[in-house]
Amino acid sequence: MKSTAHLSPSPTYTDVTDALDCLSASARGRQAIVDLNEMLVNGATGLDGSNQRAVLTLLAATFGPLAGSALFAIKLSVKRFKKRFKAQADERAAARAATK
Repeated sequence: MKSTAHLSPSPTYTDVTDALDCLSASARGRQAIVDLNEMLVNGATGLDGSNQRAVLTLLAATFGPLAGSALFAIKLSVKRFKKRFKAQADERAAARAATK
């Protein structure tokens, strides 16, 4: 199924249903819907305006001519976050151990 959906600042309900129909036609598309839902449920809908625009920018860049750069930057950020969160968790564990 060929999608007639387009990137629009104000998509219509038909654009939304067309996009979902297009994605639903393949296993990878269905997985993309599941992943998008997970991202939204985990807090993306609570983002302020500038962070919403940042998410849209990264999504648009991922599928455009900057795809490689966008994906690389996102993966690099995730690695940095994981490293920082692990360091914070290690510090908390050490602090708890010191108070026992």
